[in-house]
Amino acid sequence: MQQSGKISSSVSKDIMNIICVDGDPRTPTQIVHDNKWIQISDEDIIEQLVDKVLRENPDLVCICILLYFFT
Repeated sequence: MQQSGKISSSVSKDIMNIICVDGDPRTPTQIVHDNKWIQISDEDIIEQLVDKVLRENPDLVCICILLYFFT
């Protein structure tokens, strides 16, 4: 999964720790799915998600802009 870019190297290490140290019987794929650790690399999808978050949180966007310019 790491080689295909679906997870980061740090997530890969976490999975190994969960399986080897904790003795978790789940497969790496199950662990990634259960923890929602899939890495999104597609710029179009990321842009859509950012646009959605900004649209749905105009008050927070305003606060962030004010903090950026006035602190």
